[in-house]
Amino acid sequence: MSIPEKHEQDPPVNRREMLHIAMVSALMWMVLGSIIIWLMPDADTAGIIAAGEPLAVQLTVGLVSGLLLGYAGVSLMKVEALRKISDSFTVVRIIKKAKLTNKDAFFISLSAGISEEWLFRAALIPLAGITIASVLFVVVHGYIKFSSGAHLVFAGFMLLLSFALGLLFLYQGIFAAMIAHTVYDVAAFYGIRKQIESSQND
Repeated sequence: MSIPEKHEQDPPVNRREMLHIAMVSALMWMVLGSIIIWLMPDADTAGIIAAGEPLAVQLTVGLVSGLLLGYAGVSLMKVEALRKISDSFTVVRIIKKAKLTNKDAFFISLSAGISEEWLFRAALIPLAGITIASVLFVVVHGYIKFSSGAHLVFAGFMLLLSFALGLLFLYQGIFAAMIAHTVYDVAAFYGIRKQIESSQND
């Protein structure tokens, strides 16, 4: 099945709007995650933050895990079939149009890494379990599409990524998951930028 080249439904998003969206989204995820934790019986925000391995270990494991996951993600972006479908995802199209700087990409990655892990791992795993939390993460991001085999491969990879972040939270701690998520997102921005450069050189 062919993927349409044009996406007139996408709103024009510039750099400033993209940063604003990132800040609002991060705040929304943090508040929602905090509300869920607050409503859970036996929930302990301080306990969630303090749980797991020592901070230095979490940061190291998170960094290494993020680099490995990021490498896998960027490698997948180079596969022709997956490269062709990247523009079928709204978030990728908007990022390509926003002309973000390296600092912007890091800020957005850090905001997402902290806020999304707080919601999808710290709040939802104790409530619903790692599998449901992982599936919700992929669904909310709009990564599940059944348009082609390549779409299914991408959705499967994102589900494995989400599950890996959940395991980091459970066996290392919330900071390991946050760092790994941030590093992965930075790598994803790099991969998207390389796609832009490649399309300009074609």
